[in-house]
Amino acid sequence: MPNPIEDDHELARAVGVLAGRWGLVEFYVEYIFTLLVGTNRRKASILFSFFKGVGTQCDIIRHMLDETPNVSDDASARIISILKNYARLAPERNGVIHYPFGWDSEGDERTIYKSMKRRTGPELSFKKPTSAADIMKLADRVNAITDEIASLLSVDFWKPTLLQSLLAQSPDQTQESGTGLLGSPQSPSEEQ
Repeated sequence: MPNPIEDDHELARAVGVLAGRWGLVEFYVEYIFTLLVGTNRRKASILFSFFKGVGTQCDIIRHMLDETPNVSDDASARIISILKNYARLAPERNGVIHYPFGWDSEGDERTIYKSMKRRTGPELSFKKPTSAADIMKLADRVNAITDEIASLLSVDFWKPTLLQSLLAQSPDQTQESGTGLLGSPQSPSEEQ
């Protein structure tokens, strides 16, 4: 059976855009975790890599927010809102990436469908009509999460910094005074 991904270049492009945008939002979610744990990025990244599920990732970040008094209430509320959107989109993204596409033919018309699975009901799987445009709309929703995280964070890929609006830092908790992002001591090697 022909695969629509092979035949429809716009569909293949849309799936690729979604995958790329999801990778970026995952990076940003990990980045939030890194800032909250107050250690260097390598250690935080190793630790975060063991939290495979989106639900677990969101839960651990929520718990870290509770344990990080320097994060303003506004920033905390925004991060929780971001995490809720991230968790809501994960099943849709997974459905596009992990389940096969197919063609439905009625007369001379062919439409693309996505195989999906049900948790309840008499049939395990079903067909859901889809298109490149539908997948791009999902990719745009994922991109909106990235934009929202970026509005909270100032990202320099080599040395993470946090916008002053994210943390309610006192003057003695700035990086110039030799402390980490959350007021914890930071060695010069961790600042690299």
